[in-house]
Amino acid sequence: MCRLYTFFATDAAEVECGLVEAQNALLTQSRRDSSGRANGDGWGIAAYGNEIGAAPTVIRRARAASADLEFARDAERISSRAVVAHVRRATIGTATLANTHPFTLGSWCFAHNGEVTAFDRIGPWMESETPDDLMSHRRGETDSELLFLWILGRLRSSGPAVSASLERLGVGLATCLAELAARCREEGGSGPALNLVLTDGQRLLVSRWDYPLAWIWRRQRHRCEICERCQCPRCATRSPRRPCDSSGPYRAVVVASEPLSAEPWDDFPNREVLILDTTFRPRFVST
Repeated sequence: MCRLYTFFATDAAEVECGLVEAQNALLTQSRRDSSGRANGDGWGIAAYGNEIGAAPTVIRRARAASADLEFARDAERISSRAVVAHVRRATIGTATLANTHPFTLGSWCFAHNGEVTAFDRIGPWMESETPDDLMSHRRGETDSELLFLWILGRLRSSGPAVSASLERLGVGLATCLAELAARCREEGGSGPALNLVLTDGQRLLVSRWDYPLAWIWRRQRHRCEICERCQCPRCATRSPRRPCDSSGPYRAVVVASEPLSAEPWDDFPNREVLILDTTFRPRFVST
């Protein structure tokens, strides 16, 4: 069911360690995850710049990250305060670029780890419930891309999502997930797995629904907890264990399908939606 990674912080930082170098980096999970299965049907990384409301830079490839040197090369170049990455194991939809996460529309970015069950019956209903102008952006055949567009349509139904308050987005997403889960059960499917990330670079929404998800908070400014290299903009080098001369508060949250490192990761609360913005006051909305 794929593997996802999300980094959201007060300041830009490099994400190479979480994607490539960590004990259980996303690159490692592409080759073999904790269940022993490969996630080799495509990879993608989306990273936001400093411009508010701008679309993220997205790199996607329809091949295994573990067999693609470009994954590590691209990951090494990324320094951002909001990153979404994904390695895919195809379940619904073939291994093509159009079916590769993350999916984007305008400033919004979305990745999904899970499955919309009974999709052969649920999919047509979701299509009919999604506005035509959003459906026109559909390029692939996955449940995940349609889920993204359907959620945007639902969130937009009570006003423009781009200008909505964080709380309204959180309640709207929680309502969407509960509605979809009920619909899946009505159609005779098992409960869906709806671990997903939705962000516009300034606001982050993360859900866990009946599938493992891990997260960790980081508070040490610009110090990589994995390699201990300083990433402070005022440090000209990346020398190991160099003291950081930055001051000021720093907060970061990392969410991943499974822990990336030996740090004390926590289980993400089940059937909850995390809402977070640049003030870094996390709240949860129950589904």
